[in-house]
Amino acid sequence: MNSSPHIENLAAFRREDILRHLWSKQYFDTEHLSTTDGGALRILNPGTLHRGSGPDFRDAVIVLDGITYRGDIEFHRTLEDWNSHRHSGNRNYNSVILHVVLLRQKDGEQGGSNTAPTLSASGRTIPVLILEPFLTSPLETILEHTTRDEAASRSATIHCAYNETHVSSAAAEQWLRRLFMERMKEKTSRLRTRLVEIIEERQRTIAEPKEGYAAVPLEGNPNEIPVPDFCFEKGMLNKILVWEQLLYEELMDGLGYSQNRTPFKKLSKIVPLWKLKWIAFAAEPLSLLELQAILFNVAGLLPLPSETNNQPAKIFVHQLHTAWQTIHFSPEEILNPTEWIFSPTRPSNFPAIRIAAASALIHELLYGQLFKKIILTFSVESFSAGDAGAALDSLLTIQEDAFWSIHYSFNETTPLAHSLLGKSRRMDLAINSIVPLCLLYAETFSKRDIEANALSFALTISALEDNSILRKMKKQLPIELPDRRTGSLADGLDISRAYQQQGAIQLYKKYCRLQRCGECTIGAAVFAN
Repeated sequence: MNSSPHIENLAAFRREDILRHLWSKQYFDTEHLSTTDGGALRILNPGTLHRGSGPDFRDAVIVLDGITYRGDIEFHRTLEDWNSHRHSGNRNYNSVILHVVLLRQKDGEQGGSNTAPTLSASGRTIPVLILEPFLTSPLETILEHTTRDEAASRSATIHCAYNETHVSSAAAEQWLRRLFMERMKEKTSRLRTRLVEIIEERQRTIAEPKEGYAAVPLEGNPNEIPVPDFCFEKGMLNKILVWEQLLYEELMDGLGYSQNRTPFKKLSKIVPLWKLKWIAFAAEPLSLLELQAILFNVAGLLPLPSETNNQPAKIFVHQLHTAWQTIHFSPEEILNPTEWIFSPTRPSNFPAIRIAAASALIHELLYGQLFKKIILTFSVESFSAGDAGAALDSLLTIQEDAFWSIHYSFNETTPLAHSLLGKSRRMDLAINSIVPLCLLYAETFSKRDIEANALSFALTISALEDNSILRKMKKQLPIELPDRRTGSLADGLDISRAYQQQGAIQLYKKYCRLQRCGECTIGAAVFAN
């Protein structure tokens, strides 16, 4: 076994995906593990990766000193991260049976010794495994392995790639449409599960804020949300706040894009809408500045004025700190800045500007009846998909901001003013967040018109930004694509609509990657002989 030297500057391992990959692939000596207190440890099941709020791996099974434990695993870069992430006061981490730490503390390093206890909110001491002494290769080598594994996964060809037998573009289009519907059903099912969780969380809450407008809609009033056809959980489905929270979480998930989806989702749960409404009920309605102060503080991204490099930023940061000091809000957890990924992302996708955009959308949820307006957009009798698209685009458009329209981060200015939320991202939120939510609402309240209108709208959205999966599928699927100039047949998948992109992603993730070729229209035709 080769002992790995302590790495001074290991920025790559700050990415949680790399750390989780290291654990799931078990790139260490699993035969001679021991915890910091000398306990003999065996890993029977590393658990299932969990990208939402809470522990990193769920349902793991370990044997510690001959006793078998089943529970969750939390993974950190250093031992002190447990307390800096405030897990010791968060009941969501009471299920953790093992705290896995990558690096040992060096002698004299701030943060305590390698044997400092990890405590749960219930006061239980959680066993700690420090991986560095058990690594079988230097960290740089392991990083190369994990990077290569991820690259291989992205570049691998699908099973039917470049096959001589082709499927017509018409058959492919029909299959993609079916896959789009399948993907929407899966999203709706996931949202239904989360809605029930939100209701249960609200029912466990003792102090409830007064709602700013009718939580239980009045029957026959076209300006209110329709009354559901049944009662569930003491009528909680009637309450608009649980639906607004669900929309809020989905919008935050979309704002996180691919890189920062997890911390954005965590932020929406640490700062739920009901707490913001309670703050507003106890004082005046929250301003955009106050919302930004809350979000940036809880996100762990608000610098000190002395840490900014230009006068406008110093003034703005001072205003945020002043606003935060006047707000009566005590979050259960503060995110660590290392949880956010700034690179490689486009400046327009930097977490700071996305949080600024989130504050504007939250303001509309709290005081602009955003959820109600979305539902009413799909409830009109003479429905037009074009009109619905224009209405949603307007609802999601964020006005210019004196600071954020000329900044991408607190210290990065731009020569030209820019939108806080571009057209493509607004439509991405529409098809990935709003349409599935409307489908769930329609199903829950038996509103067939809303379901039909939401699907009709989704089919009209033009193709959005490409990604590695879509590029792979367009290049590798054996599809006969007529050349628009010559009329001859060429290889490739033509994607001009967002629903086709959704279908192609569903095809790759749920069929190609799992080699369910016999269940795929394209695969079944290609491999029929």
